[in-house]
Amino acid sequence: MRHCIAMIIGFGLCMMGGAGRADDKAAKAEAAPPMAMPKPAPEMEQLKQLAGNQSCTGKMFASPMGPEGPMKGKISIKVDLGGFWYVMRWDGAKTKAMPAMSASCFWGYDPGKKVFAEACVDSMGGTAHGTSKGWEGDKWMWDEENVMGGQKFKGHTLVAKGKGKEIKVTSDMVTPDGKTMPIWETTCK
Repeated sequence: MRHCIAMIIGFGLCMMGGAGRADDKAAKAEAAPPMAMPKPAPEMEQLKQLAGNQSCTGKMFASPMGPEGPMKGKISIKVDLGGFWYVMRWDGAKTKAMPAMSASCFWGYDPGKKVFAEACVDSMGGTAHGTSKGWEGDKWMWDEENVMGGQKFKGHTLVAKGKGKEIKVTSDMVTPDGKTMPIWETTCK
């Protein structure tokens, strides 16, 4: 009799387990399909025309960043991280006005805010975070919040199209009294 009761209990447990598996299969069949892999925003195509390697020449303006003088360097812009970001690399040569400096920026698109987003760091400990609407005619303006030498300030970087792949880049800072002061400008070919 004990053997018979044990067999009945065992059979019942097996049936319950089988029913549980059947319920699991039904639940999985009713579950939502797996999320599709995200794709880069179509707006990222706007950055494609900036991709490549160029040599740049320009000048630093006298500012809290340093004295006036010539500047030169190389810029590289390429798509990265599955097309969700472009990476800009600046390698500036040492001049009388400024020591050698490198910087990297990541440029992407925030579909929630519907703006381009920028995050930059440099070899002097500086950072910048900015947003842009993208190309407006032949100009692209970044509105930025910067930190250099522990000092916070707002500024702008303007990229203007030239002939062919040529671009002119200018950067400014907003002074505490609300005035705009140029920091540097360069033409890259």
